[in-house]
Amino acid sequence: MKEFIDAYKHLEKLCSEIYNGQYGITQYITDMENTPLFMSREVSGWNEDLADLKRLRHLRNAMVHDTSYYEEEYTKDDIDFLNDFHLRIMKQQDPLSLCRKNSQARDEKTKRKPMPAFTEKEQKTIYVPKKVDITPPRKNNKLAAFVIWLGVSAVILILLYFAGVL
Repeated sequence: MKEFIDAYKHLEKLCSEIYNGQYGITQYITDMENTPLFMSREVSGWNEDLADLKRLRHLRNAMVHDTSYYEEEYTKDDIDFLNDFHLRIMKQQDPLSLCRKNSQARDEKTKRKPMPAFTEKEQKTIYVPKKVDITPPRKNNKLAAFVIWLGVSAVILILLYFAGVL
């Protein structure tokens, strides 16, 4: 039992240093659970690591906090997993490190390429847009003015006739 607890404490200490607080393995598990599915799928063994970490945390808590706990439910493989996981974190080959590396690689692929530099001639050329006159053209159309005057006069005469003035 001591070997299991020591391996767990060793991993807990490393994770606590990474997260700058207590409960480092719990925080690591929380970060894994909060990682988007599309990102976690890119890391081989993600689900197995998460399940093992949860199971071993539960087992450790039962050993330490449950006074009626007498059975040794851990195996040599569990101790090996804890030690190996510690080593993987140190080598940045753990699930969250791999996820971060994949994300950075994806960002590099999608990064926009910078615009090519201007040539010397292009740098000296100043673009000045042409002045565009947007006012409608005025026509000196006396015939149109006469027709409008004639129409308005006719309407006024009709209104005066029906009003009884004429």
